Amino acid sequence: MAGQLGYAIAIPIVILAFAGRLLDRQFDSSPLFLLAGVVLAIVVSSVWVVRKAKEIERDLTEKIK
Repeated sequence: MAGQLGYAIAIPIVILAFAGRLLDRQFDSSPLFLLAGVVLAIVVSSVWVVRKAKEIERDLTEKIK
């Protein structure tokens, strides 16, 4: 469970920050796309973590019943 949450946070940040860095190099706009990628990654990670937490909560409530 903790590993899944770690991946849910790390994967989007790494991918979107890397993509932002590449776009900054392409368009010579440093750090615009990098920052946009990090902000987007935070949003994506937050949504992913909330969904995973709800899934875990649902599984635990079903186990209790």
